[in-house]
Amino acid sequence: MPITKTENLEDIKKLLTFNRRLNQLVEGHLSNINSVNGQELLVSTLVVKTIKTHKAVLLLCDYGFGEDAGILVRTIFETAINLLYIFKEKTNHVSMILKIKK
Repeated sequence: MPITKTENLEDIKKLLTFNRRLNQLVEGHLSNINSVNGQELLVSTLVVKTIKTHKAVLLLCDYGFGEDAGILVRTIFETAINLLYIFKEKTNHVSMILKIKK
């Protein structure tokens, strides 16, 4: 049975609502971070950047710019990959990155 346009729009609305809730949840947890060691500082910085990008994705979707939002979603995905690489076991990437930033 083919999906109708109305069903597709309802699915999209549900996904947007879910994403807005996810954004609020992450922002709530960020306000609880008090420590400033190198790892947490780096992660916090990237998460805040990603939250802003996520909000931009939601706004673009609201205004019908799904293709443009897709480009930003790729940026979020690449940030996740970068975090996985940075925190890969037995590496010293965090300290190297923090030294470069100074």
